[in-house]
Amino acid sequence: MTKQTTDEQITLYSPEYGEPSEEITLNEITLELLQTNSLKEQQKLFRIYDNKFLNVNEKFAKKTRSYNVHLTLLDPNPARKRSLNLKLLLIASGLFCLAWLILKFVPQGFPGFPSHYMYSLVVLSITLGAILIVYMIKQAKHVLIFYSNHGRVPIAELFYKIPNKKAVNAFAGALINCIHTVKSNNYYDGSQTLAAELSEHRRLRDEAVLTDEMYEKAKTNILTNHSKPDQRKPNDTVH
Repeated sequence: MTKQTTDEQITLYSPEYGEPSEEITLNEITLELLQTNSLKEQQKLFRIYDNKFLNVNEKFAKKTRSYNVHLTLLDPNPARKRSLNLKLLLIASGLFCLAWLILKFVPQGFPGFPSHYMYSLVVLSITLGAILIVYMIKQAKHVLIFYSNHGRVPIAELFYKIPNKKAVNAFAGALINCIHTVKSNNYYDGSQTLAAELSEHRRLRDEAVLTDEMYEKAKTNILTNHSKPDQRKPNDTVH
């Protein structure tokens, strides 16, 4: 690949996905998953159409968005990620430390400040700290993320335990199987695969699903892989 290679030049390799304005036709719903996070006022509806496309509808507060993804774009190996609100954890730890310091160093209280007030402050600190810990756990982000194959940007993010792990695992398993099937049935050589993926990223950027920063990251990753064509044959089995 030369330095003059651009995303537009690579896209020319793939006539099927070469036009960013191409419309995706959805017919039969294969499987769907509805997720509602009441604490975050967020709802997600994932639908697999024709075992070939993923449709995502999201509502967050008063904002909504809907987009479609061709399954050849996705990496069939999703990543599970957990994250906690460290700010809440620090505040809760501070409250517990305050309660411990009061009990250890000023059990009798300050002059003019009766000891029972000090114990009330201890109880209040521990209670507030416990409430923050519970809230932090409920707000913890535990998600299953499907990234784009070569672009390596997140395309679909599922709550891991909503409505329950069994439902999420069943949907994710079906989605992974569909990705494998579509990839094996719609085989391109290395350049065509990368061209198709780049075109899909551009379409998602134009639909405001991806930010400009995410698109540039994906484009860089795809251009990096442009000189590394996929050596897999059409009949290879993907595990």
